[in-house]
Amino acid sequence: MIDKNKRYWKIKFGHKPTEYVSIEEGGELEKAIYAMMTGTPTQLGNKFVKGTHIMSIEPNYHIHAGWNDFYEPTDGNDWAQIKRDCPEYDGVLEDFKTRIYYLKENNKLDLIGKNVDIKELN
Repeated sequence: MIDKNKRYWKIKFGHKPTEYVSIEEGGELEKAIYAMMTGTPTQLGNKFVKGTHIMSIEPNYHIHAGWNDFYEPTDGNDWAQIKRDCPEYDGVLEDFKTRIYYLKENNKLDLIGKNVDIKELN
């Protein structure tokens, strides 16, 4: 059973349905956002991705819903299943961007991707 408290993200880096990597929230998400913001290459999961090729970072509802990778939600029943089975994703990307901006402004880029606790942001 998938832990409903964990969030999973789909990092798309191409137009083909297979050109993505799925990551858990935390350090990997920080690395993906930073790579996309700066265009720098990074390793995400088992893939090495050029930041300029990242097209989107979006919730990977498929993991919680049990859908195959190519299925896309199409109707109210699908969205009801997402609401029922998936954790809340609203505001999460903004929180991670705030973390990255803080680390960047305070010359702590070496901490990006380590998911460290930042007391000043709590």
